[in-house]
Amino acid sequence: MIRQAEFTEQIVASGLDDWVNELWVVRILQQSGVVEPRMLRPLTIALIAQVVALNWMTPGRLVGSGEFAAWDLPLNESILRVSAEWRPEWPAEALQPGQIVWLANTATGDEIARKVIEDGLTD
Repeated sequence: MIRQAEFTEQIVASGLDDWVNELWVVRILQQSGVVEPRMLRPLTIALIAQVVALNWMTPGRLVGSGEFAAWDLPLNESILRVSAEWRPEWPAEALQPGQIVWLANTATGDEIARKVIEDGLTD
């Protein structure tokens, strides 16, 4: 089984080229073998919380012509927002990309992502 650090590294490495949404995190989990639908929501939210807490990524949304706008919320409120907007009864496959959250790498996240890619830790 893949370690949690490897999940977060894959997420931040994905964010080097583009913004990442909740369904991208779901996809990483599914590719690692997490197929139990009821586990996808809590694991996805936990991973989003981790990359944000590590200051590797910033949560936000896309506005206007596809510009990223960071949420002006403290960490705990950002995670509460993700949890509240992704209702427990909604399966992952019912979501649209970015319906809940978009994540953008921070400068620290970009550094980590480059190291992860350089070390060949992603697919």
